Amino acid sequence: MSATVELVKFLATLANITLTDQELQEYTMQLDDIIQFITQVKTMETKDIAPKYHSVDLKNVFAQNSPGFFEKKRTFTQEQALANAKAKQDGYFVVDKVIDK
Repeated sequence: MSATVELVKFLATLANITLTDQELQEYTMQLDDIIQFITQVKTMETKDIAPKYHSVDLKNVFAQNSPGFFEKKRTFTQEQALANAKAKQDGYFVVDKVIDK
């Protein structure tokens, strides 16, 4: 399969964009290059290659999930956090209602 001007015109119609003649020629060549590359990739032998789910090896970047982890990291006591609160009740901040049912 190779890209044609008619194919690019059809794709432009689907995308609801207008292309000049110069853009049609340019995009036809670029699309043809992409199709040729995909054809090359499809012919490669990949039987012994394990599938990858991401192109970069990722590591868990989340905080350690163990009992007491966050208590060790606490910077304020509850009293210190509430010290400058405009309104507080039973150890919690009191704020105006923002959502009505």
